[in-house]
Amino acid sequence: MPLKKLLFIIVLTILPGACRDHNRNILLAANDKAAQKNYKDMLYKESKKNVRNDSLLYDIFFQMPDTMFYSYCTKMFKKGIFNGGYDYEVEVHITDAFKRPVQLKFYPVFENSVITELPCRFSYVNASVYKKEDRANVLLMELIPVIMKWYGGNAFVEMPTHNPLKGSTYIKIDANRQITIAEGDNVTEVEVNFKDLKPAGKKRFEQTAKHQ
Repeated sequence: MPLKKLLFIIVLTILPGACRDHNRNILLAANDKAAQKNYKDMLYKESKKNVRNDSLLYDIFFQMPDTMFYSYCTKMFKKGIFNGGYDYEVEVHITDAFKRPVQLKFYPVFENSVITELPCRFSYVNASVYKKEDRANVLLMELIPVIMKWYGGNAFVEMPTHNPLKGSTYIKIDANRQITIAEGDNVTEVEVNFKDLKPAGKKRFEQTAKHQ
């Protein structure tokens, strides 16, 4: 086969794939840009509000003193609502909000002896890494409407991650409370993080939003 004809065939073979990759990158970039704008707009709008949304889970709230949290957990352990181990992580089984029983684990972040963040992990009870129906991506799609039912407010903004092993991250902000939902490092766990964006007062939050 003549060399020119061979080169022509190679170019025709490679070019469509290259174009597809180029279009895919443009699409991802466009999605990224739209997602970032939606997030920044929501952050700026919520920074202007003169209200606080401090409620978290099971009557736990932002700015809850650590001594109050530990005392409250002791009462909930005695009632059999909370469980846990030596790692101090609280464990709860939820049976009424999902199609299947779900296990919730959490332990707050304290700053100046008050709660400013609450990282949580959700998974199906007795989940197996070998079963597709137990995977985080399945639970995440069930969890988003549950979170919306519990907290209401703004819709979640989908943020692409570009991680081939994980799906998108979802973020919503209502006044000072930001909720982030994402697939965890464990393939059966969904990570939900509650963060107080206004722990040091309104001025700091508004300055952050303005410069985003």
